[in-house]
Amino acid sequence: MAIRSVCDPIFNKPLEDISFAQVLIGLFDTARQFEMQVQPQLVLLQKTLLYVEGLGRQLYPKLDLWETAKPFLEDWVSEQMGVKAFLKQTKQNLPYWLEKAPQMPELVFSSLKSIEAIPKMKQDLVSEYTLMQHRQQKFFKRLCIFSISSLAVLLITLFADVNNDQRWFVADCLLALLAAINAWKLRK
Repeated sequence: MAIRSVCDPIFNKPLEDISFAQVLIGLFDTARQFEMQVQPQLVLLQKTLLYVEGLGRQLYPKLDLWETAKPFLEDWVSEQMGVKAFLKQTKQNLPYWLEKAPQMPELVFSSLKSIEAIPKMKQDLVSEYTLMQHRQQKFFKRLCIFSISSLAVLLITLFADVNNDQRWFVADCLLALLAAINAWKLRK
């Protein structure tokens, strides 16, 4: 629908009324809007359109590109996507398909088995993710306790009167012990 909104305004118009630059800007904006990667072939086609526009405006500005190109495009589409193209492709691929035909039941069976295993794989992945998330939360909790207790030990040692007040000394030792225990648990 977005591409149609870009291209509809130029259908059935003579070359003098068409600005391919505006069309290209619209196409690039649409590609950006849908986060599409622009293929090099499209860029080359757009470059060719700009050349055709410039040359066409100089030679014959009243030229209707769509009417001129219609027979060529119809022939190309029928060659690429018509019944003849389908039959030609089928004829080319038939030996390969016949060669692979005996393996088809086994391939279908293995595909169905794989599809059957998807819910179990999904459940296993969810369980593994939940376990890893739990471990990460536990690690983060221990890291926080270690950091806070280490900071508290440092602050008490620097600013409290540990030598004259026995309570600060005991608190300092308990916090240091808590930090050491959490540091040991973080190693796991």
